[in-house]
Amino acid sequence: MVKTDMRKNQNKVKSCGVKAIIMAAVITVSLIAGVFTVIAAEERSLPDWVFSGEHPVPSWLYGVDELPDWFYELPSEPVWYRQIDRIPAWFYTITEIPDWFYPPEENETPEAEPSDEPDDIEFPDPEIPDEPERNFYSYSVLGGQTLVASVPKGMITNDDVFLDFPSPLLIIMRGDTFVPFSPVEPITGNGEYRVVMVENPEVEVFNFTIANGAVNFLNAFTAPEGFTIVEVLFDGQSQQISNEKRFATDTDGDYRFTITDSSFETVYTVNITLRTTPPALIFSRIAKDNEIVELEWSEEGNDAFEGPIVFSSDEINEYTISVLYNRTPINTPNNHTLIEAGRYHITAVDTAGNSTQYTFRILYVMDVPTGWVIAIVAILLTALIIYLARNRKKVRIR
Repeated sequence: MVKTDMRKNQNKVKSCGVKAIIMAAVITVSLIAGVFTVIAAEERSLPDWVFSGEHPVPSWLYGVDELPDWFYELPSEPVWYRQIDRIPAWFYTITEIPDWFYPPEENETPEAEPSDEPDDIEFPDPEIPDEPERNFYSYSVLGGQTLVASVPKGMITNDDVFLDFPSPLLIIMRGDTFVPFSPVEPITGNGEYRVVMVENPEVEVFNFTIANGAVNFLNAFTAPEGFTIVEVLFDGQSQQISNEKRFATDTDGDYRFTITDSSFETVYTVNITLRTTPPALIFSRIAKDNEIVELEWSEEGNDAFEGPIVFSSDEINEYTISVLYNRTPINTPNNHTLIEAGRYHITAVDTAGNSTQYTFRILYVMDVPTGWVIAIVAILLTALIIYLARNRKKVRIR
């Protein structure tokens, strides 16, 4: 009996040993496979052009854990490679290299697609709209590279601006915001623009300003490089010029500047509408006899009024109005009239970007019939409570 048990125990030990050996073998194989996988992953290097040494590797590439497969197959550096500061989401949706990643060869002529039209049909020439004549200015930057612009350096203009520079080390900034650009598309939108170094945005190689319509960010008009101010009009009146390179614009109004180069062959006229005064709304309460009573604002800012309230301005159609009712955005009410009780926050923005905010509450005010009904109900409830309380005492005494 004892021998039989010992054999059984020996068999169990052998079985456990075999299982342990198999388990150890599986773990070892898995570890070896993982090591080779890591080695293989590490050996998968980026294309040679990334480390060409001509330019530093962009910072965004160091923050990427994984790149799509097709990136490793790029034979040369694409145009956009050094002009982005991060990878967009669509970058990972492309499964193969599209044709538009690289421009066509200079001598390459695209094949004409077959057409079903007969060869003897003559089509009229398309009408090409007349475009304004533009001068282009070239500047040497970064030790010999060429920057081409449709305006001279330092220009304040009413028009869109075309730029072209081949260097991936340069970017365009408007304030602290990166501005994407294309040589065939103009730069639009009011603001002060700078062409700066990617690695050091403090190094500026070119600048210009677009001021189309009303603006609030110019405290002076400066002549661009190679130009002088020859005439200034303010609200239609000629102004004395004491500095032919700079004219202070410290008063709101309409300015007209005429500048020319030293040869007087190129003349530019720039119109500036300066608006720095914030928009103002007038708030009034509609009394019960339909009398309009203008509201007075307290210095503390915690204002509360009886409604309805209407707001107005002589220039309200030129303002962008946004309304928050109890912290929820709502559409601007018809006739700019506010009726519902609650807290309001109103923002008015003019065409130059100036803004003004108003915060107040409309109180809930009962009309006379509603007040009488509530008073009567309250009196009846009070009488009922007193009656029930007295009857309860009488019951307890008995």
